[in-house]
Amino acid sequence: YISGSIANGEWVTDNGAEYDTPEFRWQAQTGELPSDLSGGALSFVGGVHFTGHDGALQMDLANPSIEFVDQRSAYLLLDFGATDEADQEAPTSQQLRAAKIDLDSSLSATGTELLVSGASTRLTAEGAAAFNGEYGDYVAGDELDPISLEATVSGCELGVSQQALDGADPAAGETSEPQETDGPTGSAEQQQVPWLPIIIGGVAILVIGVTAGMLVAGRKRPAQPGTDDPAAPDA
Repeated sequence: YISGSIANGEWVTDNGAEYDTPEFRWQAQTGELPSDLSGGALSFVGGVHFTGHDGALQMDLANPSIEFVDQRSAYLLLDFGATDEADQEAPTSQQLRAAKIDLDSSLSATGTELLVSGASTRLTAEGAAAFNGEYGDYVAGDELDPISLEATVSGCELGVSQQALDGADPAAGETSEPQETDGPTGSAEQQQVPWLPIIIGGVAILVIGVTAGMLVAGRKRPAQPGTDDPAAPDA
């Protein structure tokens, strides 16, 4: 939509973000996670600036973070700014908890590699409201393109505890502060393979695909008469 004949626009990356058809990529050096993934985040630097309609449409996505809830789910945080009005200065950014990431079938950790491969990602109500602008019809739960993450760690070997995956799923959105642990506790059956308390000295790469449709596609679709407000609380 952005680069086609409708918007006649383009996008440019800056501050380390990259685009290689059909994916946007971010790289980082460090991040911290608790041993049970009950919080913590991997953060990235760099942005993408979208323009279209002779400057009437401007949208910035920058500095994404993957905020872990547990071994089943995480959130995509974005610095987001947009405007649909011509002759206006660049949009002022605000950070959004833009999408929820389902890690159930995509998370793996072996040795020194932490991988999230093509995780299913869906808009939050906050993300839907932001991407809609004045014209879109996104609603919370709409599926976005998948997200992938690759991190190389040092200082300890990784492994997913099957007991943790089979345990109770904490309430979505609840997080805790990362904490270091002095060592494993409990029975041998409970210990299994622990998560690394702190990921350091490695390289993390975040990949957001755009093969199924740009995140900004909602801004091209006028809201239909009689339809519900996509940003309504019950979305």
